[in-house]
Amino acid sequence: MRRLPGGGRAVQLYLVRSARAEKRSQWRGPGGGRPLTEEGRRQADGLVSLLGADGIRTIACGPSLRSRQTLGPLAEALGLPLTIDDRLDRDAPIQQLVARVRELGERGAVVCLHRGGVLETVAQVLGAGSAELEDRCERGAAWMLEGDPVRATYFSPRRSLLPTGGPVARFARIPLHTQTATGSNPPRIAVLDLGSTSFHLLVGEWTAEGEIRRVGRERVMLRMGAELARSGGIGPALAERSAEAVRELCAAAHELKAEQIVAVATSALRDAANGAAVVGQLEEALGGPIHLLSGEEEARIIFRAIRARVDLGGHTTVGLDLGGGSLELVVGNDDEILFERTLPLGVARLHGTIEPADPHRESDLRKLRHQLRQELRPVAKEIRAFEPAGCVAVGGTARAVAQLITRGRNDGGPDSLRGVRLAQRDLDALARDLGALSLEDRLRRPGVSARRADLLPFGAEILNATLSLLGANSLTLCDWGLREGVLLEVHSAGG
Repeated sequence: MRRLPGGGRAVQLYLVRSARAEKRSQWRGPGGGRPLTEEGRRQADGLVSLLGADGIRTIACGPSLRSRQTLGPLAEALGLPLTIDDRLDRDAPIQQLVARVRELGERGAVVCLHRGGVLETVAQVLGAGSAELEDRCERGAAWMLEGDPVRATYFSPRRSLLPTGGPVARFARIPLHTQTATGSNPPRIAVLDLGSTSFHLLVGEWTAEGEIRRVGRERVMLRMGAELARSGGIGPALAERSAEAVRELCAAAHELKAEQIVAVATSALRDAANGAAVVGQLEEALGGPIHLLSGEEEARIIFRAIRARVDLGGHTTVGLDLGGGSLELVVGNDDEILFERTLPLGVARLHGTIEPADPHRESDLRKLRHQLRQELRPVAKEIRAFEPAGCVAVGGTARAVAQLITRGRNDGGPDSLRGVRLAQRDLDALARDLGALSLEDRLRRPGVSARRADLLPFGAEILNATLSLLGANSLTLCDWGLREGVLLEVHSAGG
């Protein structure tokens, strides 16, 4: 017989966070009337395949349209009524909400709640703090609570990697061992980051103090973002080089005695017209799955790394990751993420779109600055409304720019740049200086890498424009980013 704490018999209980809806800042109607986006409807459809065969007898949610649309496809597929219950609403007292969920759980139920309701219910059932669970509550995700004592399993929605059959949600099962302490050492984990400029490998493990120790790193430059900008897809030759890079990096991971490989893909593979097919090819080379991160997931993971590495002092902060294919902007504090946005303003992508002359013509730079203003201005306005106290940047482009501004004073690798502050006026001066130089002249500069020399003027321009439009006087460097964030994710999920 299975039980939930404080309740009677329970066959199984699923808690679902409502799927992605239209943004509150862009919705002019009543808050409860926000409909699901196209991505949200895919997430709702994905719940049918996830939960449709589990003997569910009750499907319930609060009165908001997004909650009803999240569970509507499942209710229709199972031939069950969708119960609308005000006690499950966002504004309902939390203890009343939890009590109602426990009551429904005795019947084998799927219940759709808002983020806070999901986290508080899971925390009370597991006897955990809700802060421990906050990174396990993506839109459209589901928690399964079952057993005696209660076990919890988190199902994270992932974009389908199937090249045919249309886009549906795919769910990755992530068990959470909140109350289990095995006493064994955490495994040595390899993170394979399939980025838009290069593919990176980071192998890490945890020290006795719970800190990440980097065991080894490798990188293969591929420039997917530039090809995506020119053609909208990834050609066969580049796809094959990418597969070979995956094989090389996997071999390096094995040489470093990695016990687990976690592969994630970002902007170029997310946005390419044939991205799903290429991911399938890379999965074959890898011999395992690749998690194709949404922009929201990528931003959340990056900010998790920032929080773990930089003392935010309780202040609202902007996290910025300038990659080859996209610019990730996220606003948050020590407790929560308030805003995230992915923009198609990656360095390699913009460079491939504009194809500047060498040295850059003023018309090339004007075109770049105009596009940056058009894309960034409305987003910057939304971010300024949160009154952030500072800006933290991660990623190779920001580090390369920092090396030039500090003139090699921080030449001990990425770690040495942690906490370095770059003034916006220095970024502006560097952007104008680099734009006037030929590639050959740039390569003569101390600290300029041949891998990034052609992209550096655009990188400095993008960072400068972002700070300027945010009204920020400076940014602070963080030496952790997406790969370290993935390590933290895996560690918190029990390895």
